[in-house]
Amino acid sequence: NPALTSLDSYDDKYAISIFADNSFDLSELPGNFDVSKVSDWTNATVDGAVITLENINENVTYSYDTGYENVTFTLVPVLEPISGDITGDRQINLYDVIEIAKYILGMREFNSVESVIADYNVDGNVNIYDAIEIAKKLLE
Repeated sequence: NPALTSLDSYDDKYAISIFADNSFDLSELPGNFDVSKVSDWTNATVDGAVITLENINENVTYSYDTGYENVTFTLVPVLEPISGDITGDRQINLYDVIEIAKYILGMREFNSVESVIADYNVDGNVNIYDAIEIAKKLLE
């Protein structure tokens, strides 16, 4: 539109799903995102079209040159659960096996999300077989 002389932007936020290595592929952003028009990154390092978050618990902000003005955008990290990571520490380890064992022994309960995460072998049940599969992975 030749009559467009400015672009107002307020609270421009976009939720992004972060990979287990704390990265996000910028090509997943809507539209024709051009990383060469970006400056002033906070909480992320950039390598080509991939950003790696420095702190997964904080938002990423950047300034985007629209051709008319620079607009600040915010990327809000949404952590995708990692199958088997009951403790939520972003890694599968012995502590996760212990949490499944506690569940099996009736020492704790899982909410619906934890039940899906704990069902490591994806058979629809949380049981000793999930703990065994995680233990096998740890021994690889």
